[in-house]
Amino acid sequence: MSENIRALVYILILSIPTFYVGRIVSADLVSRKEFAVWRNAWYASTIAVFLSGNFFVFAAALAAICWYARTGTSRLPLYIILLFTTPPVAVTVGGFGLVHYLLLLNHAHVLSMLLLLPVLLSGHGGSAQRTSSGAYPSAAWTTPPSPEMRRSRLGNVCDILVVAFVVLQTVLQYREAGTTHVIRTAVIHTLTIALPYFAFSRGVRSIDEVMKILLAFVIAVLPLALIGVFEVAKSWLLYPPVASSWGVPLIHAYITREGSLRATASAEGPIVFGYLVMVAIGCLIATSGELFRTVKVRAALAILAAGLVASLSRGPWVGTAVLLLILVMISPRRAANSFKLIGAGVLMAPVLFTPVGERALRLLPFVGSVDVENVDYRKQLLENSLLVIERNLLFGSADYLSTPEMQEMVQGQGIIDVVNTFVQIALESGVVGLALFVLFFSCVLLGLAGLLKQEARPGLNLRAVLATLVAILVTIMTVSSISFIPYVYWIMAGLSIGLVRTAQVRRQPMDASASPTRPTGNLRIGMPMPPSRPRGLLSPARTCVSDDDARRASEAE
Repeated sequence: MSENIRALVYILILSIPTFYVGRIVSADLVSRKEFAVWRNAWYASTIAVFLSGNFFVFAAALAAICWYARTGTSRLPLYIILLFTTPPVAVTVGGFGLVHYLLLLNHAHVLSMLLLLPVLLSGHGGSAQRTSSGAYPSAAWTTPPSPEMRRSRLGNVCDILVVAFVVLQTVLQYREAGTTHVIRTAVIHTLTIALPYFAFSRGVRSIDEVMKILLAFVIAVLPLALIGVFEVAKSWLLYPPVASSWGVPLIHAYITREGSLRATASAEGPIVFGYLVMVAIGCLIATSGELFRTVKVRAALAILAAGLVASLSRGPWVGTAVLLLILVMISPRRAANSFKLIGAGVLMAPVLFTPVGERALRLLPFVGSVDVENVDYRKQLLENSLLVIERNLLFGSADYLSTPEMQEMVQGQGIIDVVNTFVQIALESGVVGLALFVLFFSCVLLGLAGLLKQEARPGLNLRAVLATLVAILVTIMTVSSISFIPYVYWIMAGLSIGLVRTAQVRRQPMDASASPTRPTGNLRIGMPMPPSRPRGLLSPARTCVSDDDARRASEAE
């Protein structure tokens, strides 16, 4: 326990400057009261993680925290804030004498039940803030999805693909286990895949809500980024004692590269940590717009960039490079941005001839000399996996790890690391499962690309969302779906579909009975934003009228 307290003290101290920066970055969209709820919930969860000593005590603390925050913020951003406060280690829920065990449960599953399930059951986007009369402040949050949203053809296709993917993954468990295990798998896939996707795709009703969720991701990862820098500087990982106190010690927690410890924070692994920081960088760009040149946003970007470097993970580095490259390529000022990028490279060139630059070159993927065997391992993994997939083409194999080709991939730790999510899916569920997965994300990307084409000059924010999703898909080619990785890509995909649906609803003609006191507008991407709201993915005009506004309008008449 003493080690837990010592680690907790450092984490709380390191988080102070990051929350200060996060408050400034989010000030235009998140009120002081709501940000205080986010910050307090993060602190309460972190303290409970290190002092509980038991997963189920911590789960009870999570329930209390969610109850505390119920009137101060929406459920969806709160889910993001709490998701990364502890490593997602799974503990066994006993079977009470009826079965050997019920489930392998982690805190993300608990959060899905506490926050995401109510979003789907309530019919609104999880906003818990009510007016003095007890009603929700906007009609769009109190009603089920509109007919226009239900008629979103692309969204419906994505819904079907997600359901089909979950059903396939569940049914295939019959190959190696009985009904009890299949039911367990169905529950876990529902909590891991279905609930995050459907909650975020159907829970957003306005552009402000999308922006707030993206900001929540930035706020949640900023402390982790600075913690990661501290871990590298002190060669000390702060979060493994949590798993040990819960009776689930992390295997191979300390990983080094070029003599330096690779940071993990609460992500269980350096690649996952770098992946989280990469996505946070994309979310920061998406929510910054014209404010990206300000000092406050650059300070947040500097913290995230330092965390990305601290991960010493080349997969997320490549993903971040892809993210920035796509932003340049699809920018309306691509020529000017390309020259800026080239100019920055020229200015950085002299650094390569310093000891720091030489070390950086050794660490770079494809051209570096450090851990080149990892690249060779990935190549051999792909070659051997293709042979196994050919023998079980349609639906994969339950015992693919036992095949001679995969046994050749056993590493020194005695494990077979399938470091490619696409290969992992193909091995487990064949080309049918892989096709569902690829087709789903292709539809999501097509939906975002369709929004870009609606204006001659697409806005930076929406381009950043698209680029972030592509960067995620590139990065998961270098790592299996472990730890937070699947949660993040299902959340981002669901949020993207929610954005597409919201944009489609905003393009529908106004109903004749709509109140004239709240102007509405058509979909506008990349257009200048009003001075009072400089950050927008799309036009800030709303398609709903609050009860208070309607009452004031009637009194004025």
